[in-house]
Amino acid sequence: MVKKKISKLSRRRLTILVPLFFIALSFFFLSFISSSINLYKLKAEEKKLVETYNNLKKDEQSLKIEIEKLHDLDYVARYARENYLYSKDGEIVFKFNEEPKESETIKLKDNNIYYISGGVLLIVLLLFIVLKGKKKKRKETKSK
Repeated sequence: MVKKKISKLSRRRLTILVPLFFIALSFFFLSFISSSINLYKLKAEEKKLVETYNNLKKDEQSLKIEIEKLHDLDYVARYARENYLYSKDGEIVFKFNEEPKESETIKLKDNNIYYISGGVLLIVLLLFIVLKGKKKKRKETKSK
């Protein structure tokens, strides 16, 4: 085999250019990754902002409807009586408990699950005890 001699100038070029090439390549790679992460974050933020915008549009529409209703004097009077306990002359206001909020109904449903599962467990336990007692009586009668 014949080995080719590499000149000193070529070696210097290689020792300088190869590390520079890898440094540049790693810089571009890291820049690409950084840009991709930023793009992903911006898209997620855009999605949240679009959702917020749509919610605000819905709120704006409902507020416009509410503004139109507030121009009606009968609606304003009924609204004041319902929400602020205003009354007409000679009228007595009674306030009853309002319907439970959503979080309270969830708590009630969770409690119902505990009651139902406890009841089922109690029934299974009672059946087990009753059947166990019948087996003992059968054994006693057979042994006599």
